[in-house]
Amino acid sequence: MDSAEACRAFYAVCKSVNDKLGNLFEFRSDMARIVGNFGWISLPNCCGVLGFGRFGVGGEMLGPDGSLLVQALVDSEGRFLDVSAGWPSTMKPESIFRQSKLYLGVEESQDLLNGPVHELSDGNSLPQYILGDSCFPLLPWLLTPYVRSNEEESFGTLEKAFNSAHTRAMGLVGTAFARVRARWQLLSRQWKEECMEFLPFVVVNESGEKIRDALATHLSRVSLRK
Repeated sequence: MDSAEACRAFYAVCKSVNDKLGNLFEFRSDMARIVGNFGWISLPNCCGVLGFGRFGVGGEMLGPDGSLLVQALVDSEGRFLDVSAGWPSTMKPESIFRQSKLYLGVEESQDLLNGPVHELSDGNSLPQYILGDSCFPLLPWLLTPYVRSNEEESFGTLEKAFNSAHTRAMGLVGTAFARVRARWQLLSRQWKEECMEFLPFVVVNESGEKIRDALATHLSRVSLRK
């Protein structure tokens, strides 16, 4: 098949999978399993890890290094829980995030991440949350890594413990996209600009700082016990 025909065929398969099997995303239906399985990296009440995958597109529409971005939430086994695809790389990640159904489901309809809080041994409590890379905003339900304000600043024990666990968790997103590329090898090629219409589509605040600090304290204590 030529490139355009291959894109159309691939899109037809993806659309059928989405139409028939989209209900199998477990983010709304199996929260207990999702939260429980993050115990292997001592992340109580964690509901997933959020990141981006990048898929190259040739031509001039998106620039010389143009690509399309896919925002994905994965669980502790690297399984997809929520996907929002087809965003041009010319958009800022935060802008994509704030337009996704995941963000709207938490901030507007409030039907996501509204489960019970987890009580830590020191008296602090953790609401349900997800982890995200530094390109995302720090929110009460989206915890990003600590970043240095300048090169001379050094992290303390708490920040190091949190960032270490955060880095391990973020690796799950890369693993999930690597599996997709291995299974659907067409995605590993650079898409031509004329094929873009066939690409599949799916569907810092103070509170965030306080919650992240509480989790960092917990992780620091866990690391001392090991």
